[in-house]
Amino acid sequence: MPIDKMRFENGIFFAHESGHITGDEAQTWAAELYRHATASETPIVALVDALDVKSVSPQASTIFARATTIDNLICVAVAVVNFVAVQGSRMVSLRGESGRTVIFETFEEAETYARQQVEKNTGNGV
Repeated sequence: MPIDKMRFENGIFFAHESGHITGDEAQTWAAELYRHATASETPIVALVDALDVKSVSPQASTIFARATTIDNLICVAVAVVNFVAVQGSRMVSLRGESGRTVIFETFEEAETYARQQVEKNTGNGV
């Protein structure tokens, strides 16, 4: 499955993405993100390991951009290196809520940023 390992803990909604991401898969991810964001008493961060993504469909890109407008979402921290996937992530950043999609070259950088944002916005260390 191109989007898997979805889990929510300590204010961070994590997902791993790989291969070609379709609109249906993006919709499933966005629905889970929405569910966790609306159920959380404090703002959350989405952390995406997209290092294995080869491409993102136009429909998925649109859904990802819309997801950045979810209330109670601080940001989406994405680790991505594939050129096509990086360009897709940049398009999501441009089309989505301003400043809510942040792109990193390593998962460690994205994870550190996600944890810092949760702590900064909630006062809770992760």
